[in-house]
Amino acid sequence: MGIFVRVLPVCSGFTHQRLNVLLQCTVYLEYKIHTAVNSLNKDK
Repeated sequence: MGIFVRVLPVCSGFTHQRLNVLLQCTVYLEYKIHTAVNSLNKDK
């Protein structure tokens, strides 16, 4: 973790953008799965 924190400022801009994209994709997928499961539950 210490190494990661030391390297972070060097590429923080690029890493921050990639992390944001990853977070958005994850949240989007979670939302999609959640709605899919909900619709399946309603069908029962």
